[in-house]
Amino acid sequence: MDIYIASCAEDGGILHCKLSSEGKVTRLGLTQADRPMYMIKDGSKMHVLLRAPFQNDESGLQSFDIAQDGTLHNGTDIISTKGQVACHLCEADGKIYAANYISGSVIRFPDKLDTHTGCGTNPERQSSPHTHFVAETPDKKYICSTDLGLDSIFFYDHNLNRRFVLHVPDGFGARHLVFSEDCRYL
Repeated sequence: MDIYIASCAEDGGILHCKLSSEGKVTRLGLTQADRPMYMIKDGSKMHVLLRAPFQNDESGLQSFDIAQDGTLHNGTDIISTKGQVACHLCEADGKIYAANYISGSVIRFPDKLDTHTGCGTNPERQSSPHTHFVAETPDKKYICSTDLGLDSIFFYDHNLNRRFVLHVPDGFGARHLVFSEDCRYL
């Protein structure tokens, strides 16, 4: 089984390893990437968020082809996330979405952006929006994004138009979501 590890160190990149049936991990290679924060495998593609590859400290998205042997190659040009410290991404209906933590925004690539405004009740941790997660709902109707700084979960259509917002108790900060198998609980 192939394993990919994002190393956000200055000299990091994406480690490619193999996990044997006996549980042994063998390092196979390293793909250079500018401080990868998060990545997803989408068929034969690997989409990778890069912390700050641009001079204005905006984060970026780079995609790679995954070869039969698991190596990453043919890296695309880096596309801006139009925000800082992108930390989570997802694929839905052929589109890629990302959450920009410091900027408090969500992007549907290449350029549909929604920026949250406001603050939460905990001034030390919630002085501004902090989007932390983005995913498609199990029924595939919405894209949802948590905002740790606003104690909220934003729901969008696939064009990134806001549909509704759920609020968690003040100061609790929504960081990540998991749906139950029957989709009754979030």
